[in-house]
Formats: sequence, structure tokens, C-alpha cells
Amino acid sequence: MNMDEFVMLLSKAKINEERRESIERAYGCNLPDEFCRIVSLDTPLFFDGGRVMDVQEIIYASDDYGVDYIGLGLIPCIDCYDNDFVVYDISKQIWTKFNVSDKICFGREATELADMLTNHVT
Repeated sequence: MNMDEFVMLLSKAKINEERRESIERAYGCNLPDEFCRIVSLDTPLFFDGGRVMDVQEIIYASDDYGVDYIGLGLIPCIDCYDNDFVVYDISKQIWTKFNVSDKICFGREATELADMLTNHVT
């Protein structure tokens, strides 16, 4: 699937409230609808430059990747490979990339996921 197809699929996704609630409980926050549409897609879902993480992988990301995502206020949702993830920053309410090896956010921040994907996932 190419990036345009993925963005179109995402824009039409119906929110799965059970998945939303599971992640909101785990991270102690309210998720934006845009994030919820991602986790509502059937996984595994691969597209140019990324892979949508499933709900359990998002919930247990801190354990699986050795990063305190909850403490950092970041929620990973797309694995961009090479230890890079598209994350949602809860406090800033923006999308950015995060590298689990260096434990840093990098790249331009975006308020819209589509902007992040079309400009940053390669």
C-alpha cells in the first residue's frame, strides 16, 4: 500500500471504542480521534515506510522496547523501522518521530498525522 492509499484508508476508518479505551487506560490520557482511527485499523498493516502497531504492542511498548513511553508522555503507533517510531506527544498534542536507541524525538513536529506521514516516513 502506498502512502496516499494509507492516508485515505485512515481518513475513512471507523473508531473502535474498545481499542481506544484500552490505550487510554494504559497511558492515562484521552486520545485524539486521529490516533484512534489508526488503532482501529486491522493489523498487521504495512505501507510505504511503516507498519501500524497493534493495540497490545502499543500498550506494552515500554516493556518491549525498553523505553518509558508512559513517563515520557509519548504513545507509539507506527513502526518506521530502524528503531524509529511515529509517536503522539500527549502534552504537546503533536505527532513526531522517536528513536528508541537514542531515546530522542526528532524531525519536524506536526499537528496532523497526514502531514507527518507524507513528509516524514521514508
